[in-house]
Amino acid sequence: MFFSAVVNRALEIAAVAHEGHYRKNPGEKIPYVSHAVMVGYLLQKAGYDEDVVTAGILHDVLEDTHYPRERLIQEFGDQIVEWVEWVTERDKSLPWERRKENYLRQLMDAPPEAIAVAVADKIHNLQSILAAVKRGEDIWGRFSRDRQTTLTNLEKVLKVAERHRGDPLVSEFHDLVEQIRIS
Repeated sequence: MFFSAVVNRALEIAAVAHEGHYRKNPGEKIPYVSHAVMVGYLLQKAGYDEDVVTAGILHDVLEDTHYPRERLIQEFGDQIVEWVEWVTERDKSLPWERRKENYLRQLMDAPPEAIAVAVADKIHNLQSILAAVKRGEDIWGRFSRDRQTTLTNLEKVLKVAERHRGDPLVSEFHDLVEQIRIS
């Protein structure tokens, strides 16, 4: 299922939309699209259907690129774009703390599919952070907030996600937050 025509098209659009964007990895220029691929993969591995996997791949397109919302709707339909919008920070001009508060409020009302996308996004980010920490890299200096502030925000997202305890992704998210807490 992961390599369906729809998922393939989502991968193509994510690659084009995120061209020139890189992950926050010290010493390496990892193309950002790798994150989109991994979020889709985590959702597929957890048993989500093609539409949720597609939303996962596209989850940062509206937030971080200039790709038109209308084109996404034409390509993938209202439902997938709606899930993407649930996990999109809507006003990037706001201060970090306010953006994160707004994001949490959005997630509280989000459908389970959007929560799954948000959790898969956080899981991949945490996996990347933990890998960098294990390599002895100063990953926290690459973020706009320190380790403790970032951890506190992740714990708040986890509380919202825990409404979906049966989801294996939530358990994995919980475990990764614990690993960050003790790292």
